[in-house]
Amino acid sequence: MADKLKLSKFVVICGIDGSGKTSLLKNIANHFPNWYISHWTQLGHVDEQGWSGVFRLGSHPADYIHMLSPMRRALFIATIVWSEFEELIKPRLENGSFVISDSYYYKFLAKEKVYNQTDSVFYKMLDMLPNPDYIIMIDIDPIIACNRKTEFTSYETIGSSLDERINFQSVVRQQLFEIVRPIPHTIINGDQSKNEVFSDVLHVLSNL
Repeated sequence: MADKLKLSKFVVICGIDGSGKTSLLKNIANHFPNWYISHWTQLGHVDEQGWSGVFRLGSHPADYIHMLSPMRRALFIATIVWSEFEELIKPRLENGSFVISDSYYYKFLAKEKVYNQTDSVFYKMLDMLPNPDYIIMIDIDPIIACNRKTEFTSYETIGSSLDERINFQSVVRQQLFEIVRPIPHTIINGDQSKNEVFSDVLHVLSNL
């Protein structure tokens, strides 16, 4: 077990909505088929843990979050991010795998700081999660991101206008900078083309 843990690596790729993470992670998965790409939505496949129920809420999980009281909101999101670590990330690391998480809990944390609608216990629960070995932040101008992304859920904005989306993502971006600051990281210019971003990220990954 100890030898496998020495071989494992836990990397997080984060950025605001519309930064191109989804396309980037698909390219990484194609380039490194033996690496594991983790995202909390995969919990819907962990049926023995009952997680398929998360996706039978009668509404999008993003909308459901806004229906909850501060304590229930804190527990709901914290359970999702802790379960991603315990059910998806941790077992692969213990098996010696290279794991890349799409945002881990960092985007949830950044957004909850902006919304300011959750109980303080939320931050205590997330603070107990282990840090990754490295973070790659895709930093993109929120104006570019919001023009790239044509559809937004209620958990990706405050308000429906383009200006409100840009303002929200701008504040989330600043929160992400603060979150990643104490952890080893590289910031990639997300304003570049997808191919240029992929090339820069591959360079970082190859040197970890």
